[in-house]
Amino acid sequence: MAANVFARPQRSFGRSFLQTLPIAVWAVLMASAAYGHANRAQWIATVATALFMVTLFFQMMRTSTTYRWRRWFFVAVGLLFPVGFIHQVMVLIAPFLRDDEREHLNALAGAYAR
Repeated sequence: MAANVFARPQRSFGRSFLQTLPIAVWAVLMASAAYGHANRAQWIATVATALFMVTLFFQMMRTSTTYRWRRWFFVAVGLLFPVGFIHQVMVLIAPFLRDDEREHLNALAGAYAR
């Protein structure tokens, strides 16, 4: 079997860490915006998202490949988008509903959040 001539050796851990450091600082700054006014579930979700993104970026820097790690990102976006989208639609459309519709929507949102 022929060797892959396009394969790159992995970068060192230190160099990969240094290349990931600006993204990690950016993720911490973005996550800190949610600290003051988020409940515990939102804070946990924010930290998990930041760690996920920093880990993917670190792996991209370490292996010098992006296609393998982008797959994980797009699968996560594909799975999590409907959850966030449905919640946002429920929150944004609620002020325009009649009282009985709002009660029904609140019951659905409560069941959905559990």
